[in-house]
Amino acid sequence: MLTILYGTQSARREIYSRIRGDVNAARRAFLIVPDQKALLAESALMENLPPSAALLVDAVGFSRLSNLVCRKYGGLCGDYADEGAKILFLYRAVKKLSPWLRVYDTRLGCGALTALVSLFTEFRAYAVTPEAMDEAAKRLPPSPLSDKLSDLALLFCRMRRSPA
Repeated sequence: MLTILYGTQSARREIYSRIRGDVNAARRAFLIVPDQKALLAESALMENLPPSAALLVDAVGFSRLSNLVCRKYGGLCGDYADEGAKILFLYRAVKKLSPWLRVYDTRLGCGALTALVSLFTEFRAYAVTPEAMDEAAKRLPPSPLSDKLSDLALLFCRMRRSPA
């Protein structure tokens, strides 16, 4: 059943009270909030509910809610690679591009690969492109920084073609 509550601080107390009732009845509950407020709402839920509520209650933003609905009822056609698959894909990219890489090589450990995968995720989030990185590397004088930037541009370009 869908219940819509909105308002000021007094409405929040009512929301937590109703969610607590759902938890006591062992029913699943979602607190739907704007995407940018999901983390704050999750923290507030954990402060106002018993620890066992974490198994039944989620604070979700609109985009996460649509993802959950599509996963449960169909319609989501994208497959997402997990962290391990991304690391493996990056390792294979390093191996394949090693003749052109100046800084990175196949001796990279799992920690370095994990850090690079996180870095590439941040690049995507901030709309950094491999082309822009390559241009920046070319504008710099020959140096370890320009070599590293050039390597990152090559690897990031390869990672953008990944299934992740």
